[in-house]
Amino acid sequence: MNWQETRSKLVQLGFNPPLEWERRMKLTAQGPVDLTEADLGGAYLAGLDLRGCNFRKANLRKANLNGANLSGSFFEGANLSKADLSEANLNGAQLQGCNASEADFSHAILTNALLNEAFLDEANFSGANLQDTNLQGASLFEANLNGADLRDANLSGVKGFIAPSGRGSGAGKELLG
Repeated sequence: MNWQETRSKLVQLGFNPPLEWERRMKLTAQGPVDLTEADLGGAYLAGLDLRGCNFRKANLRKANLNGANLSGSFFEGANLSKADLSEANLNGAQLQGCNASEADFSHAILTNALLNEAFLDEANFSGANLQDTNLQGASLFEANLNGADLRDANLSGVKGFIAPSGRGSGAGKELLG
């Protein structure tokens, strides 16, 4: 989906994105927007300020959210599979039960995020900050966590993951799940 198609879809959903998108890389909204169950598959939302937005059960499959500010946003039950969330700010975001298989979270900030029971198989978390993140019961089969910071993360009940030595919660040195 190109920017014009994404812009049209956002206008239909109540956003008023700027026409000078390529130059400004900002989304102007009057506070957080409710995008519950919105179909934004393949949308180009890179660099947008989407703090506190509600994406519950939204389709964001293959969406580009690179560098977006998504802190405090809600993604429970959302489809983020194959989405690009690299370098995004997801501090305090709630992603419980979301499907983010094969998503790119490289160098993203996920501090204090809730990813419990999330489906994160084959996701890329290389260089991501996952301090104090709740990953309880998440599925991380074949996920890339090279260089990820897992200090004080809750890894209890995580499936398919071997934590790097000295990182994460107490269960981190053996295969979990």
